[in-house]
Amino acid sequence: AGAISAMRTISSAQAQYLAAGLNTGANGPLYAATLADLATPGDGVQGYIDTTLGGGSKHGYTFVVAGDAAVQTYTATATPQVIGKTGIRGFFVDESGVLRADQSGTATAASEVLG
Repeated sequence: AGAISAMRTISSAQAQYLAAGLNTGANGPLYAATLADLATPGDGVQGYIDTTLGGGSKHGYTFVVAGDAAVQTYTATATPQVIGKTGIRGFFVDESGVLRADQSGTATAASEVLG
């Protein structure tokens, strides 16, 4: 439940970051490229996520965000640090906001939608 909540937090934070226009490219505002960008956006702006999540490790999962400035998208993943011990499912979300999960521990855009 903690990893799912963190993924929803990342998705919401990305939407807020984009709307704030903190990072712009040739085609307009961009999503944060990393978790660190969401935790400490700079210019005196309060972080959109806590610094623990911004460090990439929380609830026994490793979290990664990758923003793509060329196409104004992002992906975020959560992978159990020890599959079967700290978690079983992996999670994925992108700019669509649709959270996906996979029992293998590694989720992708093709994984099952989490209800």
